Amino acid sequence: MHFGLHIADFTFDSGPAELGQTLARHVRHAEDAGIQRITVMDHFWQLPGIGPVEHEMLEAYATLGFLAAHT
Repeated sequence: MHFGLHIADFTFDSGPAELGQTLARHVRHAEDAGIQRITVMDHFWQLPGIGPVEHEMLEAYATLGFLAAHT
């Protein structure tokens, strides 16, 4: 069985200024835990039901490149 992690919300308690460092830390921890696939939200604005539209949202392909560079 393979496990994956889908990141649907990029709003972390550390705030927007630390978003990159926090996201990189999360995916490194996921990789260390055996997660084999990481996917991210592919919308420009947050979807209702997941979070408010004001939450941070990253462009999907740029985010995947960033994650690849940190794992």
